[in-house]
Amino acid sequence: MLGKIVADRALPDGRHLVIADDDGVHRLWLPDPDPGRPLAIMIPNDDHALLRSAIAHRLVRRMDGLRPGPLPAAFQPTRFQRQRLTLLLNLLDAYQARAGRREMASVIVYPRMRPLTGREWAASAERRRTQRLLDEARAIMSGGYRALLLGVERSPKRGHF
Repeated sequence: MLGKIVADRALPDGRHLVIADDDGVHRLWLPDPDPGRPLAIMIPNDDHALLRSAIAHRLVRRMDGLRPGPLPAAFQPTRFQRQRLTLLLNLLDAYQARAGRREMASVIVYPRMRPLTGREWAASAERRRTQRLLDEARAIMSGGYRALLLGVERSPKRGHF
């Protein structure tokens, strides 16, 4: 037994499984879900082949009854990265709810910020940083999220998440 199945979908292209593991989940796609057929692991020879190979190695270890070990570092954001991504997602939610920049700054980015006059706000570092963060969040939403899914550590626009 590989572990507890936490997601199982039969789709036209095959069966998709997510299997729980203490060190990180295993995601499987079985194009031919016939239980009598042997499994094969196919890894495209592309820019992500080494990362995919490390993930496949974890699965093979699990199938052999060994502890698979931790996920590759690219799939384990640091505490700082998790906090930053949460901040960016909160900004996106506020943006899509049509919140103003000053409201985003005072509620999400600088919750302890004192109220600023219009002139102070226009000249403030808080306004500029809030705009930079919102630009980064929108860039991730517009395709930069692919880097996150692939385990790429740096954002294409700002150099970090």
